[in-house]
Amino acid sequence: MSTSVKIALDGRKHRTRKDGSYPLILLISHDKFTRDISLGYAVLPKDWDSKNQRVKNSCTIVNSVTRLNKRLQSIKTNALDLILSLDDAGILQSLEIGQLKERIANMSEDQQSVFVFTLSLIEQLRKAQKIGNARVYADVLKALKVYSCLLYT
Repeated sequence: MSTSVKIALDGRKHRTRKDGSYPLILLISHDKFTRDISLGYAVLPKDWDSKNQRVKNSCTIVNSVTRLNKRLQSIKTNALDLILSLDDAGILQSLEIGQLKERIANMSEDQQSVFVFTLSLIEQLRKAQKIGNARVYADVLKALKVYSCLLYT
């Protein structure tokens, strides 16, 4: 899979805000092409740790740096989950970078929470030794993932 996602500080001069901060972006690379999605947050360059893709604790623009970092990692994880599900369904390689960007940008938290909820339900069923029901739920989850991928094609 030649697709990657990373969080970066958009350091282009025309993107500088009046307070000197730069917007944070989700950088998507797919088949040697790159696109970015604005994350709606901006930090000063001195407050950005590019190696770890995190906001440093010295940042004073937000109230809770930890909450912001968790939110950023959640966005990145959701994008990677979508990419993996597209790859599992065999759709990823047929997509162009613009189509992939559109799918990631249009991801909703509600859609992801259905998958997370179903996974937790499957785990509860397995712990309760209800293996048959857990398998059925897992099969339904697989079908939902394929269907949700096909919806955006």
